[in-house]
Amino acid sequence: MVSCTHDMPEDYMDWELVSVSDVEDIKVEIRNRTASDFPNSSIIYIEANYREGDVVLKCSNHDINYKLVGPNDSYVNPEMDFSLTSVDRNTLKIHFNENASGTPEMSDQITITNSNGDAVCNTFLFIDRTFGEINPTE
Repeated sequence: MVSCTHDMPEDYMDWELVSVSDVEDIKVEIRNRTASDFPNSSIIYIEANYREGDVVLKCSNHDINYKLVGPNDSYVNPEMDFSLTSVDRNTLKIHFNENASGTPEMSDQITITNSNGDAVCNTFLFIDRTFGEINPTE
């Protein structure tokens, strides 16, 4: 039951970038409510190079009511050398370890799902990573 003084929860997730350790090493693009093939969905693109760094993202209109796959509410991608953890009920932190192995570029997609009881909203998190310095041809 919803009272007249209580607003209905929104059926989408709006994200904001709280911090990025170095904008030269990590690029973040947030597209709130723009995934036309998936109503009520947002997309976040992250491109990271081989250097160590962090991205902190906050959902400004919802608590994130899901559990990440992994112990302590976390997700780890060992091949791409990054981890995703919950900071609090509406904030996520992505940590990239330094990895200059020269491995070809890799990608990962993580779906963040939230339900307010009546509707489901998704955020698609796309992460691309390179693993070595690009040296210009001499």
